[in-house]
Amino acid sequence: MVTVLEHCQVSPPPGTVAENLFPLSFLDLGWLLSSPLQEAHFFDFPHPAAYFRQTVVPDLKASLSLTLKHFLPFVGKLILPIDPDSGWPRFRYADGDSVPVTFAECHTDYDDLVGNHARSANDFHPLVPQLPPAGHACDCVVAPVLAIQVTVFPNKGICLGMTTDHAACDASSILGFLRAWSSITQLGDDAAYVASGAVPFCDRTVIKDTKGIGASIWNEIGKMKYQRLPLPSLPSDQVRATFLITRANIQGLKNLVLPSTKRVSSFIVACAYLWTCLAKATAASSTGQELRDENEVEHFSFPVECRARLDPPLPETYFGNCLAPCFSTAKVAQILGEDGFTTAVETIGEELKKRLDHGEEGIFKGAEGGLAEFVEKIGQRIIGLAGSPKFDFYGIDFGWGKPKKYEIVSINYGAVQISGSKDSSGDLEIGLSFPKSKMDAFATIFEDGLKNIT
Repeated sequence: MVTVLEHCQVSPPPGTVAENLFPLSFLDLGWLLSSPLQEAHFFDFPHPAAYFRQTVVPDLKASLSLTLKHFLPFVGKLILPIDPDSGWPRFRYADGDSVPVTFAECHTDYDDLVGNHARSANDFHPLVPQLPPAGHACDCVVAPVLAIQVTVFPNKGICLGMTTDHAACDASSILGFLRAWSSITQLGDDAAYVASGAVPFCDRTVIKDTKGIGASIWNEIGKMKYQRLPLPSLPSDQVRATFLITRANIQGLKNLVLPSTKRVSSFIVACAYLWTCLAKATAASSTGQELRDENEVEHFSFPVECRARLDPPLPETYFGNCLAPCFSTAKVAQILGEDGFTTAVETIGEELKKRLDHGEEGIFKGAEGGLAEFVEKIGQRIIGLAGSPKFDFYGIDFGWGKPKKYEIVSINYGAVQISGSKDSSGDLEIGLSFPKSKMDAFATIFEDGLKNIT
């Protein structure tokens, strides 16, 4: 399916950067327990494989090297003391550190992969690399945090696959990295990029932890044996599909709850509609042991970007994690009920209000308990949202044109994707990965529901 053309290691240009340490902030620590982020960015590329090897490969290597000198946490290693009392986790860049990059060729149907219809989820995994395994040195776990794979589909397209340790950064930082790399690729050097003021701000010590939240989290995580396990294989019937919510759909959804509900943003109604459709699809497709009590609690979880919400605000270019987790909670019976959409809108709106209307106190509410809030939800029904309509991954251009499709591949392991549409401002793309029976049920419920409001 995929033929490797070259494995290589790419470093910043020799002598351009000094060794450096980047201690993790308390906003990074919780992500040590998370699976890696995996993304696939597809670009149309109507050129033969020989042109890719002779022109694109050397250009990408050279531009990546220039880019990495500005993103040292990506090049360095995650250092985790085995004994949590002996030190603090950090990213360390040392001279000679590098990022593993794979160039490959694939003859799978490119047009099928970039469609919105249901496609085999297993077809995407050969297009994203695995992170190298963690090692040990000086009583510490030492782990690379970034791997890249660029795959050509001769005369059809290119897929840029990335796998990132989430403790390194969030989606905003990844987007900043891709904007930098694509700009430097097009222009041939980093002078214009540096002059633009978009260079990442990598000093994580600006995030103050006056309540000792980080120490509490690290004490709990440090007691666990850190392992970077390979991701499990997927069921053969698991498929991925993309669904579109148009601006007109969003207005129709808002009209269902206005004027009685005050906090009604496009994001809230889109998430609420997604939540209700997922609950109904789960109920319609579940059998045997999968059946759940409708009085069981379900959580709709989504991250909130906090750079501009801290006091003082962080630079927009801050490189790291700056997210607050939100958990909207309701009984399954409420979401499945006649007023399920309204319940979901109100529940999500209330959670956002709680987080955002009280400054840092609201954003970090509950964080003082370390991982307790997360641990108590283990085993419960959680729908996790990945991505954000605010992050324009469809604006990236390496010189081949803007992306044909953007896929968060890691949603295959239990999340759902939301992003802006590539075709129309104000429209949203919803990416899902489910067994085919559940996907079919969702598609019917989702499409029928939108027909009834427009």
